[in-house]
Amino acid sequence: MKNIRNVLGTIVVLVLSIIQIAEAKPKEKFALVIHGGAGTYANNETCAVSATGTREYFIRAAVAHDISALMEYKRYSLIKASKKVIQKVGKLGGSGGVIGIGAKGNIATPFNTKGMYRGYIKSDGKAVTLIYKND
Repeated sequence: MKNIRNVLGTIVVLVLSIIQIAEAKPKEKFALVIHGGAGTYANNETCAVSATGTREYFIRAAVAHDISALMEYKRYSLIKASKKVIQKVGKLGGSGGVIGIGAKGNIATPFNTKGMYRGYIKSDGKAVTLIYKND
């Protein structure tokens, strides 16, 4: 990605809508998690992350911040850190996913549900939209 930073030089993730595909638990509610560090977090040295899923578990796991911390302290890649944290959410009993962009423009969109609507625009201007893991 050529320009992943805003006019202030800060990396950002813009989330218009992240919706999970229905799971077997019909009464379970999903929403964009906006509690600081749990659902949204940005660090110019590592990544910007936005998460969606079962709120309690994302808050307990401090999902977005934890991804950045694994990158900073353990030198994990964005995809490795994101997958590890989503696995942790699953072990706690939660479900959901994240959209993340690394400081160098790499993208990660791991989730532990049947599918997650997600998309991004590549440096050549091509829009990419995905739903399922094998898309």
